[in-house]
Amino acid sequence: MPRRCLVFRLGEDAYALDVLRVQEIRAYEPPAALPDAPDWVRGVISLRGAIVPIIDARARLGLSAAEDTRFAVIIVLDLLELCAGLLVDAASDVIELDPDRMHAAPVLAGAGRDSPVLGIYQLDERPIPLIDVRALLTGARLGQFAV
Repeated sequence: MPRRCLVFRLGEDAYALDVLRVQEIRAYEPPAALPDAPDWVRGVISLRGAIVPIIDARARLGLSAAEDTRFAVIIVLDLLELCAGLLVDAASDVIELDPDRMHAAPVLAGAGRDSPVLGIYQLDERPIPLIDVRALLTGARLGQFAV
């Protein structure tokens, strides 16, 4: 059965995540900083009265920081017990993944077992990593934001 995914960009690279986890996509707004938070937690925003942590996807995936956030968006993710925003450079399309074009994520030396990459989808000629948002959002003290 095809899986529907939201494609987002970090620089020139495309990534995808399960669209059923997406609550909404919002324009970037600078979050309020949190003291002593992991470097991949930008801070928090208020979303209709709820406090939502903002996760920098670039920092969480070990990529270089974005210089410009004018076009950045926040993908608000709903994981039932947790609501969080994922800061990305852009959100582009919703695509249906053909299971026959899905490949296992490569196992790299030194990579942890808790990699957020579920697999690699081959869209035309470009590979798109499919991101497990639950693995992406796990980490130090993030559970305190459970809703």
